[in-house]
Amino acid sequence: MDEYAFYASNTLSIPITKLAASAARPANFIGLHFFAPADKVHLVEIVKGEATSDETVARAFDFVRAIRKTPIIVKDNWGFYAARVQNTYILEGITMLSEGYSPALIENLGKQAGMSRSALSLADEVSLEIVVKYEEQAAELYGSKYVQHPAVSVCRKMIDELERLGSRKGGGFYEHVEGETYLWPALSEHFPSTKTSYDRKKLIERLLFAQVIEAVWCLQEKVIGTVAEANLGSILGWGFPAFKGGALQYIDEYGLQKFVDRCKVFEKRYGQRFSVPPLLKKKLKSNQPKMVDLDS
Repeated sequence: MDEYAFYASNTLSIPITKLAASAARPANFIGLHFFAPADKVHLVEIVKGEATSDETVARAFDFVRAIRKTPIIVKDNWGFYAARVQNTYILEGITMLSEGYSPALIENLGKQAGMSRSALSLADEVSLEIVVKYEEQAAELYGSKYVQHPAVSVCRKMIDELERLGSRKGGGFYEHVEGETYLWPALSEHFPSTKTSYDRKKLIERLLFAQVIEAVWCLQEKVIGTVAEANLGSILGWGFPAFKGGALQYIDEYGLQKFVDRCKVFEKRYGQRFSVPPLLKKKLKSNQPKMVDLDS
């Protein structure tokens, strides 16, 4: 390749900065993260490494537009933006399974929430090893502040004990046999469905709130640059309900004060993962009316 060419990786789990360190021209190296299936998902994350030049970013942006995809620029951080937030949806669904909710209910609630894919089916597609790897990367980043997600123990059991790693490894929460896909019948043996009554609205909110809160953290940590990109990326990247306007627009629709109050209820009941990000607390104190105000 000549000195004017730029080259990219589609990796989702290896830092672009780390890959570029051994490259002849780190300034010309960038991440272009396509989402499966690449021919149908319109979003592409452009990942700028520490050494990536602004010119390379601009050229990558033009390339993505030229192939009729929608680009967003994200920070070179664990999971980048879309996969990191999507993982919280997957983990919340897996947690519900461990709490005794039936897998069929969990999958149906995801669809009723407006998600394009259900949580357990996404876990199979991504692979449980990758789901756990993201949590390991989060633990490395946050250090002593990290609290392990309750879903990790379920993933470990599926991987280490049951050898159910996902669709590419023969099956996970689902069976994939001769072109047919259905929930693994033995799930009920290992994760019995004990809940006979439930609050459908609360469960749907848990699935959505997990994503929305993580999207706010990504904005606060500058993994994503603007509210508009965060909303667009959530809809096009992993199928957050389009009728909600995107992950951060959801807060405006719900009402900021009401959203924060609900987070506190969930945090008290389910733990730290539902804690209110400082960015939202700051927004409340400054009486900013809309999420778009956080861009400035």
